[in-house]
Amino acid sequence: MSYENTVPKVGDNPESPKNQTEAALIDDNTVPNIGDNSESPTNQPVETLIHIPDVLRSWPWPRDLNPYFEQCRAESDGWIRSFNVFSPQAQTAFNKCEFSLLACMVWPKLNKGDMASLLFCTVKSTCVNSASDGGRIGCDLMNLFFVFDELSDASDGPQTRHQADCLMDALRNPHKPRPEGEWIGGQIAKEYSPLSFVC
Repeated sequence: MSYENTVPKVGDNPESPKNQTEAALIDDNTVPNIGDNSESPTNQPVETLIHIPDVLRSWPWPRDLNPYFEQCRAESDGWIRSFNVFSPQAQTAFNKCEFSLLACMVWPKLNKGDMASLLFCTVKSTCVNSASDGGRIGCDLMNLFFVFDELSDASDGPQTRHQADCLMDALRNPHKPRPEGEWIGGQIAKEYSPLSFVC
């Protein structure tokens, strides 16, 4: 179906039946809401079914998992839990997201040293392969990203800006002591930074 014919053109007669129909098609007030029961003879809610296709059914690329996944996940998940960022219930929900799994699927073919080298090349202009545990670095990075994501979701604009500033300051200055009482993300980023960056 072409939508070009449903938009009135300049100079068209707005009173013509054709243009009245076209205007109705683009008038927000005439588009029923999903589940609108105004036409239901029994005035009961109309059930709406939304079908989400299985996009992985014909996915053309293989899905691989880094062979260091289990070891790196255990170490990284233990590290992020040590900061006591979340309540026990929220930590359980956070763990179910499997951010370490995401990291080890992003870099499935690389060994530990290669993964570290890839991260250096991604973040720094100079590639230096001096870290020995790239899988762990990738998992820690994903956990750091999503700690910020979770906590900023519950924050307003100025609070989120402050959190971002703490993260960036800690990443840029990993040897600088973090101020007492600072948002916890600053300390997490400080501990992450020396593992992955060579200055």
